[in-house]
Amino acid sequence: EMCIRDRLSAVHLMHKKDPQIQFSLSLANEHLKDWVEDKIQGLDIILSSGDSHEKIKNSDLVIVASGTATLEVALLAVPMVVVYKLSKVSYQIVKRLLNTKNISLPNKILGRDIVPELIQNDVTGQNISDHAMKLIESDNTNLVKELEKIHSLLNQKASVKSAEAIIEFLHG
Repeated sequence: EMCIRDRLSAVHLMHKKDPQIQFSLSLANEHLKDWVEDKIQGLDIILSSGDSHEKIKNSDLVIVASGTATLEVALLAVPMVVVYKLSKVSYQIVKRLLNTKNISLPNKILGRDIVPELIQNDVTGQNISDHAMKLIESDNTNLVKELEKIHSLLNQKASVKSAEAIIEFLHG
């Protein structure tokens, strides 16, 4: 729930800028469907469940919470804005434990900033909207090419490289 208000604010702002943009939200299952329907009421968002892979594949852009979902989006080579927001207490703990520049797996795997990451106080509807609209209005050919490299990088000594990336992520 941490990012839902900010994401919905971004939807509103993006729709104002370009009423032609179509939004969809795919839930992993029906468990929170009623709660989500209540939150998105009045916004033009197509809600579904169990079809995230298909939705991502057919999207021009995904706004995604940091975690393994970012890797799924990257492996499908879809541009994304990564958002990561915790409670203030949790963030203070995590910030001290992790000494890393990047939080998203695509940026971590590629070793540089490829996709925008919005962390904690930077996760606002305006910031999400600004980054998303910039990507939507851009030629993302190079970004897609960079994301496509992740497949081959993960296939080369995958277990060793994955372990190294996780260790580096944890230790900075």
